[in-house]
Amino acid sequence: MSSSPEMSSSSSEAGSSSSETIGATDEWADDTDYDKYESWKEALQEHLNGIKSFGNIAAFKRYTTYTNLGLKIEGHPAFPLPLTPEHAESIKGACRQAPFGKGEETLVDTSVRNTWELGHDQFELLNSEWPAFLEKVGAESARGLGLKNIALKPHKLLLYEKGSFFKRHRDTEKERGMVGTLVVCLPSEHMGGDVHVSLGSEKLRYSTAPTSRSDLTALAWYSDVSHEIRKLEAGYRLALTYNIVQDDSERQSAGFHCRQARHIRKVLTEWKAMFPHVGSLIYTLDHKYSEASLSIHNMKGRDRAVCRDLQEVVSECGVYLFFAHLDHLDEYALHDGDHRYSLTELSTLYSLDGTPISRRKRPSDEEILDMDKIREGDPDGEDEEEYTGNEGDSKTLRYYRTVAVLVKKNSLSQYVCLYDGPSEDLYRHNMIRMVADEMERVMKGQATNAISGPSFLDVLRNALGRKGHSKTFTPVAVSWALKLEDIAFYKSTMVAAAKSGVQDICDGALQTACGFVEQRFGDGPESIDWDKWVGSVAEPDTVSGVRDIIRSFTPVFSNDAVRDSFVKWGESKLSKKLHDQAVFDVDDHLFFIETIAEKHENKDWLVSSLTPSLGCRGIRELIYRVLHSAFAKKDQVDFPIAKELFDHVLRHGFTKLLLEGVDLLPEPPKPPSTTYPGYLSITRNPPTPASPCSGPLMDFVAIVDHCLNLGLIERGRELVEECCNQLVRTKAEWDFKKVHGAVVWLLLTLIFDTLKKHDFLHIEGVKCLFEVILREGLHANVLRNLPAFLGWAHKPLCCVFGFRPEGNMYFEKYYTSSGYEKDFNVYTEETLGEHTLVVEKTGREHEEALMSWQHSVWTLDSQLRPLRTEMVAGLLGDEAYRKLVIAEELMAQFAASGGRVPSGTKRALDEAATAERPGVKRARM
Repeated sequence: MSSSPEMSSSSSEAGSSSSETIGATDEWADDTDYDKYESWKEALQEHLNGIKSFGNIAAFKRYTTYTNLGLKIEGHPAFPLPLTPEHAESIKGACRQAPFGKGEETLVDTSVRNTWELGHDQFELLNSEWPAFLEKVGAESARGLGLKNIALKPHKLLLYEKGSFFKRHRDTEKERGMVGTLVVCLPSEHMGGDVHVSLGSEKLRYSTAPTSRSDLTALAWYSDVSHEIRKLEAGYRLALTYNIVQDDSERQSAGFHCRQARHIRKVLTEWKAMFPHVGSLIYTLDHKYSEASLSIHNMKGRDRAVCRDLQEVVSECGVYLFFAHLDHLDEYALHDGDHRYSLTELSTLYSLDGTPISRRKRPSDEEILDMDKIREGDPDGEDEEEYTGNEGDSKTLRYYRTVAVLVKKNSLSQYVCLYDGPSEDLYRHNMIRMVADEMERVMKGQATNAISGPSFLDVLRNALGRKGHSKTFTPVAVSWALKLEDIAFYKSTMVAAAKSGVQDICDGALQTACGFVEQRFGDGPESIDWDKWVGSVAEPDTVSGVRDIIRSFTPVFSNDAVRDSFVKWGESKLSKKLHDQAVFDVDDHLFFIETIAEKHENKDWLVSSLTPSLGCRGIRELIYRVLHSAFAKKDQVDFPIAKELFDHVLRHGFTKLLLEGVDLLPEPPKPPSTTYPGYLSITRNPPTPASPCSGPLMDFVAIVDHCLNLGLIERGRELVEECCNQLVRTKAEWDFKKVHGAVVWLLLTLIFDTLKKHDFLHIEGVKCLFEVILREGLHANVLRNLPAFLGWAHKPLCCVFGFRPEGNMYFEKYYTSSGYEKDFNVYTEETLGEHTLVVEKTGREHEEALMSWQHSVWTLDSQLRPLRTEMVAGLLGDEAYRKLVIAEELMAQFAASGGRVPSGTKRALDEAATAERPGVKRARM
């Protein structure tokens, strides 16, 4: 709810949870602009208040009981009712063909009017009770037209027979004060002959036929209302016509309604240009309406005239007219009557037919045309509340009003319900349907309103919500984005649907888009600009993206010619993307595999175009995946080029397949847990273990094996040789000391197994790589000698410690938890009121160092064990094999230290850990 200037801060809290605020109160550049706005508001309010009550443009009523008028034509006895065919023919014999006026002329032309007539002086009405009945009929018809103080002047007797009609026309003013026409249809059975009346956009249709056998029917309309009598299909219709006359002081017409509307149109047209930031206006109606009766067709008295005039002009002014229930609250202090605050809220917004389209909104005071009218009369509710604070007792007055709400079309999106729930979904659905219906009417006129189109799309954007997709509204949004050719909105909606992961949303978007294209271009698919209607949906950076679009759209088309046109376009886009894409990555894996399978019969194109593209522009991981898949499918009928694929990729992308030094290194470890900076930073806790090797070592060896299995012997041998040589040549560029022992079984043993399998016993590059990895990598990480015993001396430690009163506590807490608790005993000693931090050496440092060294030697031994084969010995030679693979010197020292291989190592370590601890040495700090 919005507040008046007196509103206290508590008022905003009261309504913040249940409604949204509309309007802008801080947009005025200065007081002059605000004064102009207030003057303009007063002018609009004056025009609306000045609208006089006005009825319908036409009135219609049936009478089941009536007075027989006693119709008498000279030379004939009085005719009884209902009229019989014989009597109808007798009347016709006395009538003349009815003329019509055209400018200053009076013409008879049965192609325009085919009716029989008698002047009012050519017949008599004998029943003396007829005038009283006629007066009743006239009064009721006048009320329907919103007229008072009328007189009825007899005009004609008309007879319609089968085939009779009167084309659309307006009645001429036949005497001074004439404002309309009354037609009294006497009981006479007939079919057809419906009466169509219209004024501006309002059109009505009345039928006298259904009860014509026994009922009397009265129709009335204003003189300036166009009307048409459709062709009578059977029987006869006999009617008396009267001119409705009114004194000049009371005289009205349907044109009077139009003049009222013109004044309002002028003021509303100024709204957009003069006050662009004010999106809504609220006018209080005279009557209250329930939810069930709230509709423009149920407006009472002057409300009908006001709403009809507004309805006539709002659309062309770029404005919507709605109804709403407004709740207003005023709070006063009981002790002095001071006004504390006001709250105003629109509880529900309704379309003109009474359909709810939005929930609670808070208007600003400046959007309300007349606040005094809201408070007019007695309040609808009154509460008195007691407060215990300084505020004292208060009284709350509540007013419930029905209002007309004017909303600029470009502001309607502010009224879209943004919350989720059954009611909110219904409101959004109703609003979209309402605006869509209006857009359909606008587009039938072959001109899209510059305001309606964008505002409708704004409504749809809001209805789709933050996610940009909705099962209900996505198809509607796609449809209208296409109809209005808002390609940006169309693209964003289609992309959001694709990313939603909800199949129904994706299907709805695709079906709508494809249906639109087929409907518009089904008869001429060769003229479809697919780049506009599909290419604009997404501009994929990869061949896989293009392929996904093609696969999504193709099966949705039901028109074969349209589908063929799309597929042809898709293939050209795919071919262009294949040619233009700078780099192919792993996401393109399926594209290459499936393309090879689909185009397996076009082997020349695969060999000349696809495989060079993969070799030259594919990244290593993609090439590995494609080659693995190709080898796995080599025996399938639709995959006949496995060998050629390997050959061409090795030719065009040979260097990409080679391993690099960094592939042998572990992935970067995660950082260790941090301590409190600035106070204490001591730790020897190890970082989180990383993956042993970061590169695709096993994949590389598998590719080599595939080459050899396919008979590409020289290609496979070159690949192994060059890979090993490159790793050795570039060893200075990668830190070989960080090589993990897992490289033995992830690379070295696999290479040996592959070479052995294919009888390649000696490759010089392999030998060099082995020596580098073993000597400069794995062996370099193990101390060549036992750790030296340093007695009570301790290696220096790095400690960053901030001075603070509770420093001892921090030192003790974090030092002992940093991994050195086995090396030192730390505690606080109190002597004669003095506190001393005591750190005692335990003498465990050397013992732990020895255990660590033994573990590293045992680990190396475990890593080397898979290489202890005759083939490796033959490759490296006896001396290198004994030093690098057997590690004789290290293992001798290991045995001398008490370590055993391999299970004995654990036992030795356990024994060392449980041995009797030497005495500790104490130092004071």
